[in-house]
Amino acid sequence: MYEPFVKLLCKGSITSNADYWLRLKTLFDILRTGKLVETSELISWVKDGLLVGAAKELRPSAGTAYEVSYNILIDLISNIGDNETRMDNLRKDFEVELHRYLSTNETFQGAYLNQAFSIALLALGAKHLGDFDYLWRSECQWLRNLMSNVLTPPEKEASFDIASQRWVDLTVSMLQSLNKHTVDGVLTSILEGLSGTLEAALRTASNMKGTWTDGMSFLASISENSSFRESLRNARELQPVKQAVLEFMSSSNIIQQLHSPSSTAFIRFLFSCCVLFGEEALWIWETFIREVLPESGDLNVRSPDSLLAQVLQIPQRKWESLRGRVKLQPVNSQNLVHEFASAINGAKTAEAGEKERLRELIVSTVSLRGNAEVISITDLAGILISDETATSIFWSLDQNSDSFLPIYDSISRRDPAFLGILLQSQTAAGDLKLPTFIYRVYQSETDHQGYMMLFRF
Repeated sequence: MYEPFVKLLCKGSITSNADYWLRLKTLFDILRTGKLVETSELISWVKDGLLVGAAKELRPSAGTAYEVSYNILIDLISNIGDNETRMDNLRKDFEVELHRYLSTNETFQGAYLNQAFSIALLALGAKHLGDFDYLWRSECQWLRNLMSNVLTPPEKEASFDIASQRWVDLTVSMLQSLNKHTVDGVLTSILEGLSGTLEAALRTASNMKGTWTDGMSFLASISENSSFRESLRNARELQPVKQAVLEFMSSSNIIQQLHSPSSTAFIRFLFSCCVLFGEEALWIWETFIREVLPESGDLNVRSPDSLLAQVLQIPQRKWESLRGRVKLQPVNSQNLVHEFASAINGAKTAEAGEKERLRELIVSTVSLRGNAEVISITDLAGILISDETATSIFWSLDQNSDSFLPIYDSISRRDPAFLGILLQSQTAAGDLKLPTFIYRVYQSETDHQGYMMLFRF
């Protein structure tokens, strides 16, 4: 009798009309509350019709389609009075869909499904906290099991990097929603599941000694979210995680992780830890800087995989997030000056790609310069090397080389105040270098404003 209607639902809105899905929500509410159709029949319509149609929606209405479909499904299940029947339906009709999203390599409309599952889970928690707690604990335990099998993952399950990222997206979505609308007991359940999962991830990462790149990416991803960081600072349930993080970030482990296959993800995680703990864990930043810019030894700056190159991939906004959290002490590093000078000279016969990469490395490094005595909250730069080191790097360059003016031009665009710092350093630079520099800038006509500044100085 209802087969033609289910086939119609399978087609979706056809025109990607979000209002179509909202009207369907009203229709299902009427059918459920009026008891015009059995709940089991309505659930089958959602599974065999609505969800099939939602998967066909285009971007303008896809989010609404999934949200409405899963909201209707969880609403139908939540209103089943018998506990045993309700849990049976929850497992076979909703949990299966949730776990399929988290655990398989299938291509999904991720952002839409993530939001839809988040809304549906919170709606479930508002009506039946025990049911929500069961589902959430199950998925957290599943992810922890994946960690324990990281070397031999199940063939039919998603790889850990895909599964963990979907799990992070779902967790963050629920935390952000709960920041706006608190649901009694649900936040505690989420945080307790989160705590056990992150403690397991930290233990596994520590045992793997930097070889578990997917796990380190997982920790970096969730630590970069502001809602999670706020919870870690203040929530009682996450205090064991805070302690586990501080233990994981020992000086010896920081050094080991920085020189491991997981180094890029670990650097992201380290920045988040500095934002989280600030002066409370100052050794993290101090160990990091000593390792990135040692007083002696080969920095390997010509390698695209050098530690300094990885550090400079961190976006400017993340450097800026350290302000007020870490007492920044820009480094004086003559070793870095020597390394860059040697690298530039050694790269004269290198391919164009390597020369360009090395120039960009110098520009990025110099642009993160500053003076510890004058750094303020509004400074654009000043968080890695000192002004003295920055100017020494610049003056060590061969002013007659093809790289000299492009490097100067790039730095001045990112850091307009750098020219003034150069001029102030003229005595230290030597009388022969400044006139040549002035002539090269004038000749190039790349910086008219800078040239006028030279005369004002």
